[in-house]
Amino acid sequence: MEHEIKRGEKGFYIGEEAKPLAEIIFEETPTQFIIEHTGVDPSLSGQGIGKKLVNLVTEEANKAHKPIISYCSFADKVLALDSTNLNWNIKK
Repeated sequence: MEHEIKRGEKGFYIGEEAKPLAEIIFEETPTQFIIEHTGVDPSLSGQGIGKKLVNLVTEEANKAHKPIISYCSFADKVLALDSTNLNWNIKK
């Protein structure tokens, strides 16, 4: 089943923005994208939704020619596995 990913005030999400089933919270600043959190409800686990959300932020950052700063351990793993994501940094 394909789930509709929507753009909200704080990032991308599936379901209702106030209570999403999946979300990635990020901020775009004048110089970079900052990923703060990725979460997926257990009912959607194993469907690759978290990876899709991270990839959407990556696409936005690439279009804007801005680096990604990640504070999210899940996003760190996704970004590290894709050798095309050379423009990111892990910040703890």
